[in-house]
Amino acid sequence: MATVNLRALTSWVGIARLLALVLSCLTFSLVASTGDFAGPYGTWCMFTWCFCFAVTLLVLLLELLELYPLLPLSWDDFTSAFSMLAALMVFTSSVVFPAIFIDSSCSGSHCARQAVATAASCLCFLAYATEVSLTRAKPGDISSFLSTVPGLLKVFETYVACLIFSLLQDNYKESGLMWCLAVYSICFIFTLLIIIFTIGRCLTYIPCSLEKGQEPPRSLRHGLPVEQAPGGHLPHHLQPHRLLGGPGLLHQDGFFQGTSLRAVARAGGGGTWLVPVPVPVPVPVPVRGCRRS
Repeated sequence: MATVNLRALTSWVGIARLLALVLSCLTFSLVASTGDFAGPYGTWCMFTWCFCFAVTLLVLLLELLELYPLLPLSWDDFTSAFSMLAALMVFTSSVVFPAIFIDSSCSGSHCARQAVATAASCLCFLAYATEVSLTRAKPGDISSFLSTVPGLLKVFETYVACLIFSLLQDNYKESGLMWCLAVYSICFIFTLLIIIFTIGRCLTYIPCSLEKGQEPPRSLRHGLPVEQAPGGHLPHHLQPHRLLGGPGLLHQDGFFQGTSLRAVARAGGGGTWLVPVPVPVPVPVPVRGCRRS
C-alpha cells in the first residue's frame, strides 16, 4: 500500500523540483501559444521542456507515494543523472530559442510571450542546477556514484558528445573528420554504457572492475550517525543489498565490499548509528580420515 511522504515536496530538493516543474510547464505553454517552434531547433526546444516536465512530474509522484523502491533501478543514480541532464538540456534550449526565434526588431504581445518563455527557461535551468548542487555528494558522504563529481562529469561528457554528433555535417569523406568521429563514438558508447549499467545495477555483470580500492571514510571506522527515512527504513542507497560484494574493493557507496551495515541504537537516545560489520567468509575445515577397526 502506497504511503504519502510530504517531505518529498517540502524539502529543499522537493521545492527545487516543484519550481522546475512549474517553470518548464510555463515555458512550453507560452512557446506553444506563439506557434514558433517549427524546424529542428524549435522541435528540440519544445521536446526539452516537455521531457523535463514529464520526468520531473513522474519523479515527484513516485517519491510522494514512496513507490520508487519497487523500480528495478538505482533511484539515487537515476535522479542525479536526470537532474544533470535536464540542467544541460534546458540551458541549451535557453540559448538556442532566443537566438533562432526572437527578432530584435519585433514588438507586441507575440514577442513579449517569447521573452517571458526565455526568462522562464533560464529560471528553470537555475532550478535544475540548484537540485544538482543539493544532491551532489560532499567529500566523505555516502552517496550514489552518479551524484559524485566523476558521475556528473560522465553525464556531461555524454551530453556534449550528443551535441557534437548533432552538429556534424553530412560530409564524412575527410579522413580527419572520420577519425574524430570514431574517437567520439568510442568514448560516447563506453560512457553511456557505464551510466546505464550504474542506473540499472548491472555493474556486477561487467567482467572488469570499474572501482578503485581506497581507504574508507574516517567516519566509518567507528560508526556513522544517520537519520532514518520515513517509515523507519534506511535511505535507498544504504539498503543492505547495495553494500555487499566481493572482498578487497571499495563499493561505490563508500564501504569496503564484503561488509554490511548494522543499525545500532545510539547511547542516550537521539538517533541511530550505522556500523560496518564484516561479512563472514566460510573457511573449509579439513576432515581427517577414520581408520577401520
